[in-house]
Order: sequence, then C-alpha cells, then structure tokens
Amino acid sequence: MKIYLIKSPEYEKDSFDAVCDFLIATNQSLCFIKNECTFESDNFPFLKKYYPDFTFEYPTLNSKMLYDNGRLAPLSWQELFSLCDFHRTNCKIGIDDFVVLLTKRRNALNWFSKYDTRKNIFVHTDDWQFFTNVDAIYPIAYQVTCNILRIIMKLTYADLNGPYVHKQAIGCMNDFCSNKKEVILKLQTANICNKCIEKMQVERIDNPILLQVGSIFEKIRAQFTFNNLQSKNNSSEPLFINITQKFKITIGTNELKLTPLRKTLYLFFLRNKLHNAAGIYFINLQDNKSELLQIYKSLRKGNDIKKMTESINSLVSVLNNNFSMEKARVNEAIVKLMGEQAAKKYKISGERLSQYKIMLACEHIKFEL
Repeated sequence: MKIYLIKSPEYEKDSFDAVCDFLIATNQSLCFIKNECTFESDNFPFLKKYYPDFTFEYPTLNSKMLYDNGRLAPLSWQELFSLCDFHRTNCKIGIDDFVVLLTKRRNALNWFSKYDTRKNIFVHTDDWQFFTNVDAIYPIAYQVTCNILRIIMKLTYADLNGPYVHKQAIGCMNDFCSNKKEVILKLQTANICNKCIEKMQVERIDNPILLQVGSIFEKIRAQFTFNNLQSKNNSSEPLFINITQKFKITIGTNELKLTPLRKTLYLFFLRNKLHNAAGIYFINLQDNKSELLQIYKSLRKGNDIKKMTESINSLVSVLNNNFSMEKARVNEAIVKLMGEQAAKKYKISGERLSQYKIMLACEHIKFEL
C-alpha cells in the first residue's frame, strides 16, 4: 500500500521532512512516499487566512468545539480534504492509495486528525508542546499510522458510539480523547486493545501490515521512555559546550561532528548567544555574512574564496530553504549525540518570524582563547 505524504504551505519543510524520514525508514507493506505539492492561494483562497498566533478562546485548548466560520482560522474538514483531493487528482494517485496532509491549520472540531471515505487523512501538527516534551515528529507519525489502520479496519464516523472507539481512555490507539491530554496515555502504551484486534482479524488485515504498525508504535513508545529517563537525568547541571582554537566542538566529553558549513552555522549562533542573548532574526543573517564567511574560511581547506562566498550567500538567502535545511541537520546531530530531551537547550531554536537562538545559558559555553 502506498501512502503519499504532503503538507500545507505554512508547515515548515524541515519539520515535514523529519516526519517523512521517520516513516519512510519503516517502509515495508506500508510504503510511505514524500511528495512535494504546491497549493496556489488563488485556487484555495482559505489558505490565505492563516494566523500563526491564533488559539481557541473557548471552552479550552483541550476541548473539541464546533466550527465557526466567523473565526476564519480553523478550517472545515471539507477544506482540508479538498487539498488531499487536489493532490490525488493532480498526481493521478489511485483509489487504493492514501493521501496524508500534514498541516498546522486548526480544524473545525479541534481534532488531532481525521480521515474520509476516499482514503484522505489530515493530521494537525501544531500544539504538541502542550501535551508532551517529546519531539512532535513522534506523535504526528503516530496519528498518521493510526488513521491508516482505522481506514483498513473499516471504521467509519458512525462507529464513534461503537465498541471500537473508546470514550474512556484505556491506552488503545482508538481512544477518542475528548480531553486532548489523554492522548499521551496511548502514545506511551503503544497498545491496541483486544476488541480492536478482533475487528482487525474480522477484516483480515495482512499480518505484515500489523507487524509494521507494531514496530512503528514501539519506536514511538521508546521515545517516551527515553524522554522520561532524560528528564530524570536533567536534574543535574547542564553540560558545557567547549570550542577549541581549532574549532573542535564538544558537549560534555563528546565531540559534535558537523560538516564545515553546518559547523559554521552552529559556531555563529554560539558566538551570537554570548553577545546577544535575545537571538537573531533570519532576515538579519544577511547583515552577518562577513562573520559567517570568516568562520567558514577557518574551517574549509583550500582557497576558493568565490565558492565559499557563494555557499554563505546561499545559506542566508531568503530565496531558498538552505538555512532551514542546514539548521535541521545541525539539530539532528545534537539529538543523535545526547538524546531528544537533553538536546533542547543545545539546539538552534526558533521559527522564521521569531528570533533564532541557543537556549543554553552563556556560562555553559566556553571558547578557548
């Protein structure tokens, strides 16, 4: 079975790539495919109405609520599924394949995710920081996988009051989670209850699919276990970042290995932290090209100044996505070195419209003179 992963325009590419990479690495009977899709606002005028700071004012962020057209920001299910249908038609995707839209846009009932009868799925990618410290990659991937399995189980909207949708959370993938905070229980247990397993057997779901889903769930559950261990360990003092005269970077006793361009970016933000704790806007990186180039020249072998300058110009350009991609790779290396939870203070944090910075306190960053 093929599952095509797409995103709406406001969802950051590096975040989208991270979710896709996680799922694609599991490919077997379920084959995840990352697709680029452009949605023109002239064809989808509702995409123009996006307010990144919008929050539901009533009753709470954790409760579901009916769609109110006057609020503009939350989209109806029909609008979200129309993006899936457009991609399905435009790319000639078969009726047996799935299309999954990852979107930061809130939806009519404030649901985590939903699917329709045409094997279209949308997953809300934002607000996970209200429910867990684990990277949003994992709960988003969980929502993608659950909805695929629900479609294969032939669960419909009418089943909301049936035996396979649990109004009271029991730690099963089909917990309804009217209080959205209950979602953590099923993420931590990675379980499917006996009733739902019986339904899967009735529908004769292939065993390789179930084994693959079980493997995905277990990988996600492991992140929550690791996160809990990291939280306990984080009660101690943060590790120091040490930068030698030859620009070797160590976090604690472990070396952070990066390509010259990525190391340039990280060293720049470490320096910026010491001189400007508030951080720096992406647009202002253009004003710091000379400092970036100076660092890059110290790291690169050779004397091709023209090529080095082109690399730095491309890194800070607003016309491409190079900064986001290189930043994401830096952060991935830090997570790989020390784990997701512990890495939070050491990563380059921020979004395009906010200031980028490293959260670690200045006294834990040491440059050798």
